[in-house]
Amino acid sequence: MSGWALGAAGVGPLGVVAVALLALAGAFAIHALQSRRRARSGESGPGPLAPTDAEIAGRMRAIAARMGLPERVLPRATQPAGDGDFVWREGDRFRYQSLERGYPVADHAAASLDEILYLVFRDRAWMHAYLATRGSDEATREARVAERQRAMLAAADPAWGARA
Repeated sequence: MSGWALGAAGVGPLGVVAVALLALAGAFAIHALQSRRRARSGESGPGPLAPTDAEIAGRMRAIAARMGLPERVLPRATQPAGDGDFVWREGDRFRYQSLERGYPVADHAAASLDEILYLVFRDRAWMHAYLATRGSDEATREARVAERQRAMLAAADPAWGARA
């Protein structure tokens, strides 16, 4: 209700303040209830500490350096615009998507940025290992690619190496 409407109803300045405080208390109560419900369900919102696109790009560059990958093979840390690979935050989730001719050829979403980064670097490590073993014996190439991929992932994060 507006101040004019409260004045027309015969409510004085103290009444206006009381109504405003009541509305503020109601907003805080609703927020607290939603937070409690989210905590009980294990759901978490993005929160104020969710990484920005620039911070995501910085993390990818740091991981690529540990793995010996050039920056040019990294996805862009932004929402998709044209063809290529993209990593971005969408609400309380993270996405990793590859587009060719405007159509998604791979699309991953996860609540954890670490999960998305694992998928990004699993793909990059496989491609790097595959290209590095070109022209070698086909009978043993698959095993060498897998071993090289695992070693590169372990250089980024030992848990990633074990997971591969």
